Amino acid sequence: MRRTTTRTLTAAAIVAATVAGCSSADTKNDYVDTVNGIQESALEAFNQAANSTPANTRAMVAQLEAGEAALADAVAELEGVDVPEEVEDGHPELVAGIDDLRALFAQTANDVDKAEGSEAFSAVTALASEGQVIGTEIDRAIDRINDDLGAN
Repeated sequence: MRRTTTRTLTAAAIVAATVAGCSSADTKNDYVDTVNGIQESALEAFNQAANSTPANTRAMVAQLEAGEAALADAVAELEGVDVPEEVEDGHPELVAGIDDLRALFAQTANDVDKAEGSEAFSAVTALASEGQVIGTEIDRAIDRINDDLGAN
């Protein structure tokens, strides 16, 4: 999960920077710059939550809740972005993918909180595999945005 999500958020930043170089429209550049900033903040907060090793179930829940909060902030910020006409179809897909990831973190925190023994580890393992599927959806949304902006 960490690898996919990190790759996804990083890929968005790299590709968006490429779009900025290809586009002369201020609206597109503002969009790209704004989305890059949101992605970078989300990635930093996500990494803080995902890269620590919790000592117990309570700490694991706190870590998952921190990741969920960072992703919720990213969703809220993305929903407030001034979206160029060219990406009006792809942008909501990006927001939905990140919101799906946020919901997965929230559900996993709930599952871990209720887990007994090794069930907590199983919940986190499920997070990893389900997160990979969501990461692929986010990658597709990013590809669509880039196609719509003429970056590919």
